[in-house]
Amino acid sequence: MRAEMLGPASTAATVATGRDTLSDVPGPVAVRAPDAPSPLQRLRAFAGEAFDGARSTEGHGIADVATITQVSTRTRQSVRTERHPRAILVAVLEGQKRIQAESTTTVVGPGDLVVMPAARPLCLVNCPDARSGRYRAVCIDVGPRVAAGVAARLAELALASPAWLAEGARPEVVRMDAPLCEALLHFCQGLLAAEAHPALHAHRLAEVLLALALQGGALRPALDDDVVLAVRRRVRAAPAGPVGVERLARDLGASAATLRRRMAARGLSIARVVRDERMAMARLLILDDALSVAEVAARCGYASPSKFARRFAEATGAAPLAYRKRARSA
Repeated sequence: MRAEMLGPASTAATVATGRDTLSDVPGPVAVRAPDAPSPLQRLRAFAGEAFDGARSTEGHGIADVATITQVSTRTRQSVRTERHPRAILVAVLEGQKRIQAESTTTVVGPGDLVVMPAARPLCLVNCPDARSGRYRAVCIDVGPRVAAGVAARLAELALASPAWLAEGARPEVVRMDAPLCEALLHFCQGLLAAEAHPALHAHRLAEVLLALALQGGALRPALDDDVVLAVRRRVRAAPAGPVGVERLARDLGASAATLRRRMAARGLSIARVVRDERMAMARLLILDDALSVAEVAARCGYASPSKFARRFAEATGAAPLAYRKRARSA
């Protein structure tokens, strides 16, 4: 991601030597320009300047779109998240972050982006860098309307919605590539400047989420992977499509009996996971005012809007339009 450039060649001067040859005149010399900073380096530099090196946590942004917070500490810091209502993107710039859940610990470092879904309790430990003595990260909490818009856009592009868009999903980690770093930098610069219209901020955040989704092949679970997560991912890839045990088993390289047994060992069934994943998608799509209840139902695999409405009310405690109205007022 680092570009090397050659500066303009120096011009050979004409020298009066009294000779018929110019063999002694030096020719053009290639001058190497300084390496251009990588997108990650520019993101680090911007974060340092924008937040004035503050050590405390400070939030900036527009509540309906997102809030940016820089976390900077020179001491080991333990944080427990208690079912945060929004998904959070954490770009680690310096030091390490340890993600703990159950009996698993995952360590991420500079250049990694941690995607923490909404409503997922986690224990996090921020560890300062051994050389600089500091931990630093930029955190972005994602507004639900923006997330819903990205989910709808991905569906239009025939791309699977990222796992982290669903509430309570497992956190995931990606090594930030150049397009993702550029999108993050563009969004942060605009939001902290606070000069643009909120719709433009939402568009820039959607650019970040789309870059993240397109880099989805590089996403890895931050916690232990298992058959349940694998099944959930298959359903998210096509929530409106037919889902059968035989097909899922074939995709996962197992027999139907083995898949049922492994799901049952975790107290789940294929039907339960399919229903949960479709409802997770429905809770996002229903926030989009441009979609009718029937359209949301169809995108989530329900041919009958009335049956969808009953399932939605059972899952959320509110009818689809009531849920939308409540979310808008909140």
